[in-house]
Amino acid sequence: MSKSDNLGNTEKRPRLSVGEEVIEAAPEPSPSVSDAASGPAQTSAQLWLDRAKTSSIALVAGLVGAVLATSLDLADKIFKITDRLAWTRSEQIVLAKDSAKSRFSEGLIRAAWKRIFLAEIFARRVSDAASSSLYYSHSGAEIDDAWKAYIVTLTEWNSDLMINIVGLQEYYDAFKSTDFEGQIQGQFIILDGLLRELRLSTFVKSILSGKSDVTDNDRRELKPVLEAIFDRISDQRKTLYFFVRCFSSEDKSQRLQSCHLPGFLSGDADRDPTLR
Repeated sequence: MSKSDNLGNTEKRPRLSVGEEVIEAAPEPSPSVSDAASGPAQTSAQLWLDRAKTSSIALVAGLVGAVLATSLDLADKIFKITDRLAWTRSEQIVLAKDSAKSRFSEGLIRAAWKRIFLAEIFARRVSDAASSSLYYSHSGAEIDDAWKAYIVTLTEWNSDLMINIVGLQEYYDAFKSTDFEGQIQGQFIILDGLLRELRLSTFVKSILSGKSDVTDNDRRELKPVLEAIFDRISDQRKTLYFFVRCFSSEDKSQRLQSCHLPGFLSGDADRDPTLR
C-alpha cells in the first residue's frame, strides 16, 4: 500500500495558508460521553426551573390582585369580626344576622318604621276625605280604623321604650342610646302631638260622628296641620335611616365623620369635632 493510500484513509483536516507555508488547523474537540449524557438533563432541569418561576410569579400576582380587590372593605370586615367577638362596638345597626343583637335591632327598627307608616296612613285618609267635595260614608270608618291601628302601635312602642333604650347601650354604646332617647323618641313625640291635633280637629270629629255638614272652612283648617305632619314624617324617615345605616339616604356615597344624630341633623358633623 502506498503512502498516498494511507493518507487517503486519514481524516482530512482543514489547512490554512500563511505565505508559502501550509498549516493544519487543530480538529474541533468532539463532545464526550458524559457531556452528551448531561446535556438533556440540564435542559430538563432548566425548563422545570423556568416553569416554577413562571408559576410563582402568577401565584404572587394572583394574591396581590385578591388583596387589592378586597382592600376597600377590609377594614369593614375587621370591625365586623371584632364586633362579633365583643372587642369593639360598631355604631351602625346590625340587621339580618342570626344573633341576639340582630334580633333586638330588627324588632326596634321594625317598630319604628311601622309607627311612621301607620301615622302616614291616618294622615292620608284624613287628607283624602278633606280634598273631596262630597262626603263618603266609608270615610269615617277608614279614618277611625287608621287611628285605632296607630294607637295600638303607639302603645306597643311605649311599652318597649325603656327596653330599647337600655338595649342600645348594651349592644352598641351610650351615644346610640342617647341619640335614640333624645332624637328619635323626641321626634316621635312631636309627630304624635300633630296627629292628635289632627284627630281632634272639627273636620275629623264631624266625620267620625257621622255628620255631613262639613264646611270648607273646616277643610282649610286642616291644611297647615297636614303639611306639618307630612314634613315631620319625611324628616323622621331620614333621621331613622341615618340612625340605622350611619349615612344619608339622599347621598349614600357620603359618610359623615360622626354617626351621631346631632351632627346629621345640624349638618355640622364634618366640622364640629365635639360631635365625633
